[in-house]
Amino acid sequence: MLLTRATSALIPRCLGLLGLACLAAPLCGCIGAGLGVAKAAISEIRGAQGKVSWITNPAGGDVRAARSLEIAPATTSVGPLCPGSVLRSFDTAAGRTWPERTQRFPGGPPRLRIYPDVTYFQGKGLMSGALLLARLRLELDGQPAGEALLVVESDAFTAGGEEALTKAAIEAIVRWLSPNANRSP
Repeated sequence: MLLTRATSALIPRCLGLLGLACLAAPLCGCIGAGLGVAKAAISEIRGAQGKVSWITNPAGGDVRAARSLEIAPATTSVGPLCPGSVLRSFDTAAGRTWPERTQRFPGGPPRLRIYPDVTYFQGKGLMSGALLLARLRLELDGQPAGEALLVVESDAFTAGGEEALTKAAIEAIVRWLSPNANRSP
């Protein structure tokens, strides 16, 4: 997980909240509420978390061989159930670079192209978690290389928006594509 300045500034506040909850809960006779506050504090520290799993992986489609990564503009097959702002945020996050991404994909052939289809999005409500689901169609040098499912979840209040979820989505994809990732076909 990449730590940003905002995240590193949030950690001491969350740890303080967690400590206060652990001390105050037994005093007021309410362990359940204290645990709920502790869980919320941990969720704030972790932020949005993403995971990618294979749906299909045809023989010969070794995506680990890719030296270039291109993520096509996000689409949706569910119409207005997925807000356009989510697709735009996904595209913005896909266009960003960071050290882990450029180290993993220095450029050149073979080129991996990912076509994301966002199939579900639920923004953070008052008492609910946020969720983003996307089906990823992969091509390696123009040849089908499989399909995968991307799931990004967040119980954190500050990491439950579109930007946090889509950023975590792209980070999960790059992590999944790393040569030492633990994934099964």
